[in-house]
Amino acid sequence: MRPRRLEVEAFGPFAGVQVVDFDALGDAGLFLIWGPTGAGKSFLLDAICFALYGETAGDRPLARLHSDYARSVTPRVELRFGLGADEWCVRREAPRWRTKRDGTATQASTKAVLERRVPGGSDVVATKVADVNRILTDRLGLDAEEFRRVVLLPQGRFEQVLRASSAEREDLLKAIFGTTVFEDVARTLDDEARREARAIEHAEHEQEMRRTSARAEMRRLATALAGPGVGDADAGELDRLLSEARAAIGSLPTAPTVPTVPTVPTAPTGPTGPTGPTGPTGPTGPTSPTDTDGPVVL
Repeated sequence: MRPRRLEVEAFGPFAGVQVVDFDALGDAGLFLIWGPTGAGKSFLLDAICFALYGETAGDRPLARLHSDYARSVTPRVELRFGLGADEWCVRREAPRWRTKRDGTATQASTKAVLERRVPGGSDVVATKVADVNRILTDRLGLDAEEFRRVVLLPQGRFEQVLRASSAEREDLLKAIFGTTVFEDVARTLDDEARREARAIEHAEHEQEMRRTSARAEMRRLATALAGPGVGDADAGELDRLLSEARAAIGSLPTAPTVPTVPTVPTAPTGPTGPTGPTGPTGPTGPTSPTDTDGPVVL
């Protein structure tokens, strides 16, 4: 945020319209606000803070912003400032003292208008005090107290910043440098790690339950196979035998794979020739007698 132009009227010691051109002062790179006590130096800081947040830069109450030299004029502040590539203008009216018919004094409520400069004019963004405060706080990234500590540092407050506790400085630096996004990422990663750890623990528990159930089932089957004579004293022996059996099964070599013999291609068959004549059948010889009780002699 860079202030460009400040205009006040009936504000503090300034009865008439007073304008501070920050663009002209900014060309020098550094400028000093100086003057005798009561000249209104701190009121300029109050005007900037009041324009942005509706609060003063120090402990001055809002009721004291209306100038004693212009009671008939509404105290007002107008601040033009640049924020990124946009130019904004905020106007506020401070509480104004007025005299009622019965002679008592009262103050009117504050008003605020926020505009954003566009080519050829401006767009009204908000016209309610609460909306203007919320939008400017979001845009600037600092609330009123942080703005006072970081940007303004009014008289007598610099020592408080130096003596702030570690927790207060940490909150202030987080707001200035926008480190909350890294905290959100770290928090998300921690949550994911905890969920993964719980999932792993649940999976390990499920595996242990399955192993326990499998051991119980194997012991039951071994007992059933061993017969009714096996008692509790033989449970250890059964476990040993089961372990040896599992080890033996695991150490069995795998049967070698028989290589496949390539198939020899069959030679092509030639044409079949004509069948010749069949010769005469010779006489049949006598049949040898068969001894059904003795050995057969071949």
